[in-house]
Amino acid sequence: MRTAQQQQASAASQVTSHGCNRTNRSHREEPVSKGTPVRSIRIPDPRWYAAKTRADDEGTTITERVNEWLEHYGQQRKEEGNE
Repeated sequence: MRTAQQQQASAASQVTSHGCNRTNRSHREEPVSKGTPVRSIRIPDPRWYAAKTRADDEGTTITERVNEWLEHYGQQRKEEGNE
């Protein structure tokens, strides 16, 4: 059985530098869709917050925009290969 101090240390290690708790994932913008894998990428804070602000202003999410961009990016590659 873990001591209270060990539990606190473990919980503290689960908090990211921007205050999000990794154990309950309460920082997610939206629920995880069943069947869609969760991905992890590194994005500098200024870029993330600018994108988040724009997505909020447009009534969408960063996830939706990233998915749109990735689909377009993948299609470009297919089109380039068919030339």
